[in-house]
Amino acid sequence: MKDKRKWLVGGGIVLIIILGILVVHQYYPDFRLGLPLGRTGLRQLLRHHGPVSAVILILLTAAMTAVPGVSSSIVCVFNGVAYGPIVGFLMNVIGMALGNSGVIMTLAKLPAQNKKHPRINLRATGYPGITAMLGYMIPVIPSALVSYAVVKARLRGPKITAAVIGGSLPTAFLYAFGGDALLRGSYRRLLIVGGGLLLLIAGVLLFRRLHHVVRRYRQEG
Repeated sequence: MKDKRKWLVGGGIVLIIILGILVVHQYYPDFRLGLPLGRTGLRQLLRHHGPVSAVILILLTAAMTAVPGVSSSIVCVFNGVAYGPIVGFLMNVIGMALGNSGVIMTLAKLPAQNKKHPRINLRATGYPGITAMLGYMIPVIPSALVSYAVVKARLRGPKITAAVIGGSLPTAFLYAFGGDALLRGSYRRLLIVGGGLLLLIAGVLLFRRLHHVVRRYRQEG
């Protein structure tokens, strides 16, 4: 079982390297020619790429989301740099959803005896679908860990879809918006993105805390 997991993670890392090389191959000339031209010239060069480059970036986002210990934040920000806030946001959502769905489908096929003792018990909250969605929203929580808990909780298709897509929306937007702001040199927008991420994390943590207090109060009552 451990050998199979290592092969899967190793295969994911190899895929990330290959896709990363393709991205560098496509975008390095733009940076080399565009940097001397300033932000406007660089933006024009970066955003002339079509659907092929977008598909490569989406696949890279999915692969980096799926592999444990690898953060997809860098490529999600670059999606906003290369395609703007709106298209970059859609690319982030698709890539993150594909990556998390792939992890869930893979884990669901592993033997049940290897799914003991999850560090996140979704059923214990009483709202497993919402808790999973909130888990995907927090950047500091590994999405693979949340996917592991989703499989253990045996959530069904609609709840999994809602959790995977809904959980990716806030960070997908903030990353894409931040990438576009970075390319434009708008420090005000970057501060908004940073504040948004902090508020998102604080809001989710506060929700979990309040839910824990209410649950304990009901048990004691």
